[in-house]
Amino acid sequence: LVGEFAAAYNYGVFLGKDQHLDITTNAQHLYRNTKGDILVKGAVFDKATSVHRGEITVENEARQANSNFTGHTLVFEGGKANAIPSLVIKTNDVKVKHAAWVSQVDDEQLFYIMSRGLSKDEAVKEIILGHYNSIIDKIDNKNIKEEVMKTVMERLL
Repeated sequence: LVGEFAAAYNYGVFLGKDQHLDITTNAQHLYRNTKGDILVKGAVFDKATSVHRGEITVENEARQANSNFTGHTLVFEGGKANAIPSLVIKTNDVKVKHAAWVSQVDDEQLFYIMSRGLSKDEAVKEIILGHYNSIIDKIDNKNIKEEVMKTVMERLL
């Protein structure tokens, strides 16, 4: 973030089936009063693995920076995920936080959703779509939102 009052909002989703995903999301605050928000949500299953690294760096001159990093990955049967958040703070008078977690979706959760009349594949799809909604809802442009939804749906089939 270059320049006082600069702001950056980075949102992303990922879905892994039979591949390794290596995701890196970084924010570097160089000036005072900058603001950053990184939110990434993922899902992995089958033989997929993921590593999500996220780093927020606040340089000496970046007092009063305000930054947040959040990463959340859902793991379905067969998948493996790692989250590696990092903060590099070189000054004081900042508000910087990070959160990263990996959650397993177990058979009981799937059974509960399937008891509502959905197949296992439909239940998995609904869980993932619900997981991604907080990011997709942030997209103001209707065409981009539709394209993201289309891509997500194609990957889920």
